[in-house]
Amino acid sequence: VATSGLNQAKSQLHQVQLFEEQGTRSSYDLLRAKVDASNQEPVVVAARTSYDVALLDLKRLANVPAEQPVALVTPLEATDGTIPVLAEDAVDTLVQPALAAADATVRVRQELVKVAKADRWPTLSLNSTFSEQAFPQDLSPFSATFRRDWNANVKLSLPIFTGFRIGGSVDRAEAAVEEATAQRNQVAERIALDLSQARAEMERTRVLLLARRVTVEEAKQAQQLASLRYANGLSTQLEISDARLLAQQSEANEVQAVRDYLVALAQYEKALGRPVTTVRQPLAGMTAALNTQGNDR
Repeated sequence: VATSGLNQAKSQLHQVQLFEEQGTRSSYDLLRAKVDASNQEPVVVAARTSYDVALLDLKRLANVPAEQPVALVTPLEATDGTIPVLAEDAVDTLVQPALAAADATVRVRQELVKVAKADRWPTLSLNSTFSEQAFPQDLSPFSATFRRDWNANVKLSLPIFTGFRIGGSVDRAEAAVEEATAQRNQVAERIALDLSQARAEMERTRVLLLARRVTVEEAKQAQQLASLRYANGLSTQLEISDARLLAQQSEANEVQAVRDYLVALAQYEKALGRPVTTVRQPLAGMTAALNTQGNDR
């Protein structure tokens, strides 16, 4: 955007120089055009510096060496003038590991309650021991006669009184279930809130992007009219400079709006925990629909 503004300022300067040579414009207009073109050069330098800093930051986040060249395979805005929007059949189905972990914790705590309550039931155990024994008469065990011995017992334990240990274990396990359930509900509420905020932010940035596109079209039309008025001697160089600056600012605002919308879409996918189904729609048709809604209001 800054480079385009510089090229437009230089083109206007060349036109004013021709007018001044023909005597149809004053030296003030020429001086004003020179100043306008010169003021645009620091803007281009600042934009290139910001781009270099942003590229270094991107390499840092991607763990890429600073000296390695990188290139974006997809532009910020599609060349066909479309943007991704949610498909009509897209549903807000959550796939959140945090929520799944909280659900699993609740189920584990519920099973622990069953384990604690199981201590109230009688315990029946069965043990059996089979062995061979020998009582030799001399030092050699090989000449001894072995006797087989087989013992078995059945044990039944009744928890008549345990000092309220079982009741305390059950209460502690049930309290753990309530705590895990409360934590799970908090996670679900936080995710639902994040999802609502992300969807609202995505809709806000989409509408703002459409409004910025309308502003860009209007600013370009105003710039063209200012150029025609100046060529016909109906306006001054100041009017052209103002129109060009307004058009440049509107284009910069549109680029920022595109970036904000794509970030909002990514945040919405993050809130869902999965990619969403999108379709590409042309900005021209969407802005026309926005203008129709504004006229109806």
